[in-house]
Amino acid sequence: MENRSNASNANCTKLMMNLQQALMKVADTNKDADFKLNWKRVAITSMFGLGFVSNVGHFWYLL
Repeated sequence: MENRSNASNANCTKLMMNLQQALMKVADTNKDADFKLNWKRVAITSMFGLGFVSNVGHFWYLL
C-alpha cells in the first residue's frame, strides 16, 4: 500500500511541476503587453451584477 501512495505522490508532484512551468511560460509571454481595460465589458458586467446578481442574492430567501 505504501508503494502505491509514493507513486501517487510522485505523480502529483510531477503534475504540479509541469503546471508551474506552464504558468511561468505564460507569464513570460505577457511580460511586455500593455494593460488596457475594456470599458464596454466593465459596464456590461457591472450592470449585470447590480441589476440581477445583487437582487437575487438579496431576495433569494423569499422564494
